[in-house]
Amino acid sequence: ESWGRTARQLKDASRGRDVLCFGDSMVKYGMNPHVVRERTGRPAFNLAVVGGLAPSSYFLLRRFLEAGGRPATILVNFNQELLAHDPTSRATPQPWPELVSLRENLELSRSARDPGFFAWTLVRKLLPSVNHRFEIRAAVLAGLRGEKPLTSTIALLLHRNWNRNDGALVNAKNPFEDFATPTGPGPATPSTWLPNPVNHAYSNRFLDLAERHGIVVVWLLPPVSPGTQATWEYMGIEARFETYLRDQLRGHPNLVVLDGRHSGYPATVFHDATHLDRDGSRALSEAVSDLLNRGRFERSAAGPTRWVALPAISPTASGVPLEDINQSRLAVLEMLRQSKERR
Repeated sequence: ESWGRTARQLKDASRGRDVLCFGDSMVKYGMNPHVVRERTGRPAFNLAVVGGLAPSSYFLLRRFLEAGGRPATILVNFNQELLAHDPTSRATPQPWPELVSLRENLELSRSARDPGFFAWTLVRKLLPSVNHRFEIRAAVLAGLRGEKPLTSTIALLLHRNWNRNDGALVNAKNPFEDFATPTGPGPATPSTWLPNPVNHAYSNRFLDLAERHGIVVVWLLPPVSPGTQATWEYMGIEARFETYLRDQLRGHPNLVVLDGRHSGYPATVFHDATHLDRDGSRALSEAVSDLLNRGRFERSAAGPTRWVALPAISPTASGVPLEDINQSRLAVLEMLRQSKERR
């Protein structure tokens, strides 16, 4: 639902947006356009999708530009785990039928050299009953029990939250217990992390497309919980990913890295191991906004220092009200109650 909903929001997003966010759920839940606009005066929109891969970000950016959008700055995250994921996997599939056009399906299938993926996606795109068979089955069973399908309520609250936050989602506070920090010299087997070749190709296409339009791209490394960060470093994943990212910097003069991995975000501002809650999202959005205000990314792209450290977390000062998922749920339930009473 996140992929299709975000694609449908492109028409509204293309109107005068100066700052755009792409990538995966870490950006979807981490960067709030309302805070950016309040702190900078620059209209922003969040076009990240949950589980987003490099091809999904590329297709969304290209559509945005083809619709006449002209952002000055883009924030994107291609996270390590998703960069290594096969975009055309049928074992752990992504919701491509919700997003891709026929043209994009053909492009992605050619890039992956996988004609079976083209057919698999096309069938599910042309036959929604096949693509959404599990949701349909759940709705029928709920109807037979005289219940309202849970999926419809979830869709309503997500739509409300997206609309309230200009494409972003806002996690509620959640008692999160962080991972224990690993000890010792590190794993016996070095990390073998590598990006999937298709994701690598599309991340380059994304950066090249932005460069042709004179857009500064900020590759955001969002903060994760302290235990998660320590675990990734212990496993050697971070070292290999950083090497890859520095190679990307050398090949793309419009690229700036914003590194939030050691910016001191405590476990108390996380909803889970890798996703910020409402307080963490506000803090991250404020910090990025202040860097935008100072022109830090534009100066970095034009100069020798293109690896920027996110400032340490500080008390938030934004007065922008953020509606989180729980608040959206309560609002939707009240709306449904009132609708039922009117009937």
